[in-house]
Amino acid sequence: DQDGRTEAWVFYDDEGRLARREEDSDASGKVDRWLTFDPQTQEAILVEADSRGDGVPDTWRIAGPGGVPQRLEEDRNADHRVDSWVHFEGGQPARYEEDRDFDGRLDARGELDAGGNPRQVELDSTGDGHFDLRQTFEAGLLVREERDTRCDGMHDVVTLFDAGARTQQEIDTRSDGRFDTLLLF
Repeated sequence: DQDGRTEAWVFYDDEGRLARREEDSDASGKVDRWLTFDPQTQEAILVEADSRGDGVPDTWRIAGPGGVPQRLEEDRNADHRVDSWVHFEGGQPARYEEDRDFDGRLDARGELDAGGNPRQVELDSTGDGHFDLRQTFEAGLLVREERDTRCDGMHDVVTLFDAGARTQQEIDTRSDGRFDTLLLF
C-alpha cells in the first residue's frame, strides 16, 4: 500500500529457489499469511492465514502439483485445533467433515455436488459419536431424511420432501426393520 512499511518477507532455499513468503495482508504490522512453495514448480502448496489477528494461523489451504487445491482446514473457534475440513477432487470441493460442537469428534460429514452444494449429509445429532441422521439433497434442496431414533444403527424414520416441505414419512415402530406406519403431509 506504499506506506513505507514492509508487508512481505520472502525466503529462499540454499539453491536460490523460493521457499516461503510471509505477508502482512491487512497492513496491521503483523504477519497474517504464510505461504510455502513447491521447490520444483514454485506453486504455493500451503497457505496459512490468520483471520482473527492473533498471530496464529486458523485456516490452512493445502495444494498438490500445479497448485491444485486438495484440502482446506479451519479452526473455527480459536482453540488452535482444526475442526473443519473440506476435501477437493480435481480442484473442486467434493466432501467435508466438521466438529461442530468442538469436542474433538466429528459430528458432521457430507458429500458436495459440482456447485459446492450438499449432496448427502450425515450428522451426529445426539452427541453420542454415532451418525444418526442422513440427509439427501438435490440441487441444494432437501429431498430425503433418514433417522436412527433408537441408536441401533438402523434408520427407523424416513421423511421425504418436495420443494422443502415434508410430503411423506415412514416409521418402523416395532424395531423389526420394516416400516409399518405411513404419514402423508
